[in-house]
Amino acid sequence: MVDLPLSIKEIIKGIDAVIVTHLHEDHWDECASKTIPKSIPIFVQNTEDKKTIQSQGFSDVRVVGINMKFKGITITKTIGQHGNEEILSNPNLIDFFGTSMGFVLRAPGQKTVYFASDTIWHEYVKLEINRYKPDIIVLNAPKARYEGIKGSSVMLKNVMNLLKLRK
Repeated sequence: MVDLPLSIKEIIKGIDAVIVTHLHEDHWDECASKTIPKSIPIFVQNTEDKKTIQSQGFSDVRVVGINMKFKGITITKTIGQHGNEEILSNPNLIDFFGTSMGFVLRAPGQKTVYFASDTIWHEYVKLEINRYKPDIIVLNAPKARYEGIKGSSVMLKNVMNLLKLRK
């Protein structure tokens, strides 16, 4: 863990909304739930995440779908696979890793952004890149490893695939 470059108050000042890809602590934690204003729109991947965040006192929690509009921006949920086959076939791990959405942001006159989130490389990622032809791709690509499990729960090796598709 490292210190933030700004105070939390400064970081959230003026934000219009928050997109939560999934409820792992590195994406949504107690600090976020206590610091973010309870009336700010929160966009989530499914009704389970919506219920959890609503239970923390947030009044405007929305499940992202296809072509959802918000302040002139179109938000579209994309599919993520948060783990390789070994992880997702293990009944002890599937609940922990669960699901994770990505999303595409589009607005007239602006660059299209694809936020892949916590996912491994798979055909759905390729499909979304081909479908939306994003100008910018944001990717979580740490070298995350879990004891006793081969591979990673997020994209690492296949980052080059993204670059090849962009050409």
